[in-house]
Amino acid sequence: MAVLRGRKITDPSGISIDIRAALVTVCLLLSAWLAPAAWAQGDLFTVRDVPVDVTAKSAVAAREQAIAQGHRDALDLLFRRLVPAEQWRDIPQLPLQDIFALAVNFSVADERTSDVRYIADFTVRFLGAEVQAYLRRNNIAFAVTRSDPVLVLPVWTDDLGSRVWLDSPWYEFWLWNASDEGLVPLLVPLGDLQDMSSISAGGALSLNASMLTPLIERYNAGDLIVTEARLQGSPEEGSARLITTSLQFSGAGAARLGEVFDQREGEELEDLMARAADSLNGEIQEAWKQNNLIAYGNLRAIFAMAYTPDLASWIEIRDRLRRVAAIEQVKILSISKSGSGLDISFAGTEQQLSLAMSRDDLRLALNADSGWELSLSEVAQPFPNKAKVGAGPRFPGFSDSEPGPDEHSPPDMLEGSAEPPLGAPNALGDDVAQ
Repeated sequence: MAVLRGRKITDPSGISIDIRAALVTVCLLLSAWLAPAAWAQGDLFTVRDVPVDVTAKSAVAAREQAIAQGHRDALDLLFRRLVPAEQWRDIPQLPLQDIFALAVNFSVADERTSDVRYIADFTVRFLGAEVQAYLRRNNIAFAVTRSDPVLVLPVWTDDLGSRVWLDSPWYEFWLWNASDEGLVPLLVPLGDLQDMSSISAGGALSLNASMLTPLIERYNAGDLIVTEARLQGSPEEGSARLITTSLQFSGAGAARLGEVFDQREGEELEDLMARAADSLNGEIQEAWKQNNLIAYGNLRAIFAMAYTPDLASWIEIRDRLRRVAAIEQVKILSISKSGSGLDISFAGTEQQLSLAMSRDDLRLALNADSGWELSLSEVAQPFPNKAKVGAGPRFPGFSDSEPGPDEHSPPDMLEGSAEPPLGAPNALGDDVAQ
C-alpha cells in the first residue's frame, strides 16, 4: 500500500472538527457525480509515488543519481508486486541501462532541489511484456491476473465503542491510502449519506449480509473485507497497542485474520495504523499471487471450441487471447460456420487460465459433453450445459487463528493453417515454440 505522509493524526478520537466536516462535505459532493462504476484500476505495470532523496556534489549530479535510484526502486517494487515473497531474492539484479530499457517513461512530483540535494516522488511506467519476459527467462514464477476490486470496510473500536464512519481514524486512514495498483485493487466506501445510513459498526462486525451485499453491489466489488482496529493504551504516552481483526465476506463463508501491533518508540498513531494496513494489504496480495502464479517451466495444452459465428467475433477473441499472459501459443485446428477449434498452450492450471481469460472478458467453460468452450463474456450463453471453472478461495491466508504478536505479456503467438500467423516473436528476442 502506498502510504501518504502528508499529515499526521495524533488525536485517537479522530481528525479535527473542521477537517472532518470538510471531508464529509467533499464525500457528499463526490457522491453526487462519481458513480462507483467509474472507479478505474491503476495500471499494473506503473509504480507511483516512489520517494527519492539524493545528495551529491551538485544539483545536476544529484538529479541524475535520483533518476537512477527512482528507476531501481520502482522496478524492485514492481517485482514485489508480481512475484511471491519467497522468490524475491532469486530475481537477478539488472544493470542500470537494462532497467531504463524496461521503462516506457517516468514523471516526477513534489520536486525540490538545492545546490547539492534532490528530492522528488517518481512515477515509472514499465513495459509489461518485457518485464514478464525477463522474469520468465530467469525461471521466476509470477502473477499478472488481477482480482476484481475488493471493498475494505474499516471499523474503529476504542473506549468509546465501535464506529465505521465519523470519528474513526482507521476509516479515515484507509480512505486516503487504499491502493488500486496491486493485483488485488482495494476500494474504500466514500462514506456518503447512503453509505452511512446503510450499515452500522455492529452490522459490519457481524457480517450482516443484508447490509453488506448492497454495499458490494454499489461499488461493483468482487468481495468485501471488514477490518476492525481495536485501540488499547495511549498513543500519546507511547503505550498503544492496535489489535486488528479482518473478516472476509464472501459466498463461500467468512474467513478471519488477526494480528497485534505494539507501538514502537517515537511512533505516532498514523504510523502504527500504516504498519497494520500494510500487513493486511500484504496478506491479501500474497494470497492472491500464490493462487495465480504463472510458472512457465510446465506448459499444458487444451483443445477448445471458440464461438465465432462471424469474422468480427473471431478478431475480438484473437485480440483478447493475445493479452492473456499465461497463454504461450494458440493454433487454429479447424474452422466452421459456428466456431473455431483452437489448440491453446498455456502455463498454470485450467482454473488459472479460466480466471485470467475472464479478466479480458473471455469465458472458458468445460462442457461435460463436448469439452472446453470459449466465447466472449458479453455474448449470450452460446453453448448448452456449461459448467464454469471457478476461481477458488480468494484469500486462503485468512483462517480462524487467534491474533498473534506483531513479529511477524510475454508475447503471444497465434498461428494456423486457415490464415497467416497473427502474432510476433518476443520483443526481447525470445522464440516461442511452434
